[in-house]
Amino acid sequence: MNTVNDYRKFIVANHTMSKSYKDPDLITSVEAFLFQSKSCLDIFAQLIAYSFKFQISSYQDNGNGLLRILDRISVQNDEDKNNISQLIKQSVPWVKELVEMRDEVAHFSDLEGLSCFLIKQCNGSDLVVKVFYPAMPSGERVSGYMDKTWNNICALIDKCRPLLVRVAKNN
Repeated sequence: MNTVNDYRKFIVANHTMSKSYKDPDLITSVEAFLFQSKSCLDIFAQLIAYSFKFQISSYQDNGNGLLRILDRISVQNDEDKNNISQLIKQSVPWVKELVEMRDEVAHFSDLEGLSCFLIKQCNGSDLVVKVFYPAMPSGERVSGYMDKTWNNICALIDKCRPLLVRVAKNN
């Protein structure tokens, strides 16, 4: 804790970088991204339910709720159902990570381990300033995590969309 307090008081001459330990804009943006990403999956679950003619209100249990329902129902074309199930199964790990972080914000009001910009204190003999960029609790850069998650959501929807259209037309 003393080290953090030292960093907060420390100013490095001749540079324009600033340090931020709790950047409200970054925190709000990450939290909003987590909520909107989960909401997108919830709406996607409703599209699946509409196409297969069953009731569901959210992307339950990281997608496992959908998988249980899909396993129980019978449809005209099992191949489309099986392909959609496979895509949902493949998404479970990244959806689980997303939902756990979203739940942490929703239920505990803080994403433990989210780090904002930090500049490590320099000694007089140091030639460089070490900057730690915003990172998720896993240590992955915030921008990288958000890009990866958004691409995963888009890929899941894009791969399922033609299958869902065919299922909806046949049901």
